[in-house]
Amino acid sequence: MKHSYYKLIILLVSFIVFVISYEFNFSNPKTWVCLIPITFGLLFYLIVPNPKNVGVGYIMLNIVFIAKYFMFPFFYVYSNYYSPYNSLIRNESLIFSYFYILLEMLLVLTSLRFFYNRHLVKINNFIVSSYSYKLPIAFVFLLTFIYIFSPVSFSNFSFILSPNEFVFEKEFQGSTAFIFFIKWGLYIIPLFGFIFFYKKYVNNPKFYYFVLSVLPLLFSTLFYFSNSRLSILIPLFSFWFVLTKFYSKFSKLISLYFLAYGLFSMLLLTLIKFFSVSNINSVSFNYEIGSYFLNSYFHGIPNISLGIQAADQYYNNIQFSNILDELFAQVMFLNDFFNIDDRSNFYFNSYLGTRSNIVPTLTEASMLFGRYFFWILTPILTYFICFFDKLSFQTSRIDNTFVYSFFSVSIGFFIFGNLNLISDSFFTYFIPIFILSYLNRVYIFPSRVIFK
Repeated sequence: MKHSYYKLIILLVSFIVFVISYEFNFSNPKTWVCLIPITFGLLFYLIVPNPKNVGVGYIMLNIVFIAKYFMFPFFYVYSNYYSPYNSLIRNESLIFSYFYILLEMLLVLTSLRFFYNRHLVKINNFIVSSYSYKLPIAFVFLLTFIYIFSPVSFSNFSFILSPNEFVFEKEFQGSTAFIFFIKWGLYIIPLFGFIFFYKKYVNNPKFYYFVLSVLPLLFSTLFYFSNSRLSILIPLFSFWFVLTKFYSKFSKLISLYFLAYGLFSMLLLTLIKFFSVSNINSVSFNYEIGSYFLNSYFHGIPNISLGIQAADQYYNNIQFSNILDELFAQVMFLNDFFNIDDRSNFYFNSYLGTRSNIVPTLTEASMLFGRYFFWILTPILTYFICFFDKLSFQTSRIDNTFVYSFFSVSIGFFIFGNLNLISDSFFTYFIPIFILSYLNRVYIFPSRVIFK
C-alpha cells in the first residue's frame, strides 16, 4: 500500500472515531478528549512525509499512534471517563494535559518529517558467509549448564499456551545473570539457526530450506518472560523484519503469519492479564478495563494530568543524579551503583499511592529538566527511531539487522512511556547482543563473502 493511501485511511478513521465518541462540553475538560482523534488525523495527513519504504520502528510507532490517539479516546468516552485516580485529577492539570498532547503530536510528526529518510531502500547485497557458529554453540552449552545447576531460572519463561502462568505479579526465580543469559540465548541461538539454513537456501533455493530457516525464529517467539507481553512482541517484530528483508519474495506469506500470530498472542495474554480469564470464551467485555489498559501503556489524558501534578510536587527533589538513576538504575551490573527509588517513576507512583504505574515521557522530562522542557525527549527519541530504522535497512548483515530493528521497535513502543524502559532495552539487549555479534565476527571469523 502506498503511504499516501495509508495517510488517507488514518484521516478517515480519525473522523469516524471523532464522530462516534463526540460528547464535547466546554465546561467539562474530560469531554475534550473527543477532539484528539481528528486533530491527530489532520496533523498526520498534513505533516508526515510519504516514504517509499518504512522500517519496523516506524510501524511500531504507528501502532502506538492508533492506540493512543484513536483507541484510548474511544474507550475513555464509553467508559464514562473512567480512571481509578479521578479523585486526584484537578481541572487545571486536565486542561494543561491537552496542551502537552497537542505539542507532543506536533513534535513527533514534525520530527518524522525532518528525520525520516523518504528514500529508504532495502539493499540487496547480503553478507552470508562471514558468520561463526561458535557463539550460538557456546550459548547452547551455557544454557545447558544453567538448566542443570539452576533449573529454577527457566521457570521465569513460559509457553504461550500456558495462560495459568501469566499472572499480574510474578517474582523472578534464580540468578539475575542466568536469566539474562537465557534471554540472550533465546535470540542468539534461533538467529544463527536462521543464518545456517538461509546460507543453504542461498546456495540451493529450495522451499524446505526457507521453512527450516524460519522455524528457529518462530520457536523463539513461543515463550514469554515473566508476565511481559513485550518479551514476545518486540522480538516478533524484529524477526519479521529480518525475514521480510532477506526473503523479500516470501514477504506476504511471512507478514500474514506474523500478523496472525502477533494478534493472537497479544489478545490472549491481554485478556488473561486485564480481564482475568483463562480462555477467550469467558471474556466479559468492559470499557473501563479497556480505558485503564490503554491509559496505563500509552498515556492518555488521565496519566498526563497526574504526571503534571506529580512533577509540580516533586520537581524540587530532582538533581543531576536523578538523570543518571533514570538511565542506569535498572541496568544489570550497574544497578548497585544507582538508586532505583530516586527516579521519576518512583515519585509518580508515590504521588498516586501505588507502585506499578509508568510515568509518561512528557512528565518524566518535566521532572528531570523542568516544566519548560517537558517536550525535550520526544524529538530526540523520534530521531533515534529514524536512525535505527535507517541502519536496519542499510546493514548487509543478518545479526545487525536484528539488533538494530530490535532497538528501533523498543523505542517506537516506549516513546511516550518512559526513558528508563528504553535505557533498559538499550543496555540489557542492544549493547550485549551487538558486542557479542561483533566479537564473534571480528575476532573469530573475519572473512566476508557477499551475496547479491
